[in-house]
Amino acid sequence: MNVPRSTIKWTKGKLLGVGSFGNVYQGRDIDTAKFYAVKEMRFTNLTPMTRVKEVESEIRILQTLQHPNIVHQYDTDFNNKTNVLHIFLEFVSGGTITQRVTRMGPLSEAITRRFTNHILAGLLYLHDNNIIHRDIKGANCLITKEDTVKIADFGTAADSRISSKNFKKIADVAPPPGFVPLPASAEHKALRGTSYYMAPEVIKGVGYGRRADVWSLGCTVVEMATAHPPWYETKNQVAAMYRVASGEEPVAIPETLSTEGKNFLTWCFKRDPNDRATTKYLLEHPFSKVESYVKGFKGKAPPPPPKRLANEGVPLDLGTIVGGVGLPGLSPKPPPKKENDSNFRNKVGKVKVAALLGAAGPPENSKT
Repeated sequence: MNVPRSTIKWTKGKLLGVGSFGNVYQGRDIDTAKFYAVKEMRFTNLTPMTRVKEVESEIRILQTLQHPNIVHQYDTDFNNKTNVLHIFLEFVSGGTITQRVTRMGPLSEAITRRFTNHILAGLLYLHDNNIIHRDIKGANCLITKEDTVKIADFGTAADSRISSKNFKKIADVAPPPGFVPLPASAEHKALRGTSYYMAPEVIKGVGYGRRADVWSLGCTVVEMATAHPPWYETKNQVAAMYRVASGEEPVAIPETLSTEGKNFLTWCFKRDPNDRATTKYLLEHPFSKVESYVKGFKGKAPPPPPKRLANEGVPLDLGTIVGGVGLPGLSPKPPPKKENDSNFRNKVGKVKVAALLGAAGPPENSKT
């Protein structure tokens, strides 16, 4: 494996998590007492070369990223004698979103909005750097002690500049009866991620890009609002994948969310990725817009949402009805109320009489 040795001297602490290809431990720097989350992976002669390439890709991607809403990678170390790889990552003490909702139940809408803003900020940075995460979910969103969310686990991330050939429209590949999803060979047709959070185009293997992450973000918002992802009631991941890919059943939007929240999710759950909102647009949405989500962050502000619909000549604002859900307080003002003609004539008559009588009023001997 093409990974250099690290100069960090550390001691292994408690087990933080277990994955399919390795474990994560708490590590402590002997010299500085700094804590790390250390991902440990063991390789053998039976380890598929594709897995080795994925790990190398994850390391390359993470070492280029610097953002307050993305877990930072400090160093890597590969021991050629034991074939053990250690990746030294930023230690985030608050656990994951999934752990929090499992322990405490659904989050309040205020916290859900804040966390959504943090995830979107991280995703916008990734997408601007041509990276698709491909596995956005509550279990990959870590919470700091300051309640800041950081995106983690880039094991399935990919460079969006790698294009697959023969992309097809989703409408052209409706799954047949007995549909069983299988991974395709092209990089951006690969079946990656967790089924409850997968976008339709990912499951169908028709090629996908950045907006697949937006669908997964919507599923994560549902998880925060209900403590479970969409389709969770099926208790079967293959059945959930079929329901997503079939295109017949809409994603259930939690009734507990505000009108803004429901509107936000309708943008995330557009089945055609070309109709789905971008991270730039969603960061300006009232549900997720937080002016100072990170103090002192000097990132480039995203542009405002588009002002016009592509197929209409009328301005588009966030009060537009989307999927039957509108935003309050943004509807056009009603036209001024017209006065009754007879009332109007009476008012004019009184004005004329007052002008004829003068400011002093009627003569003393006049009859009223």
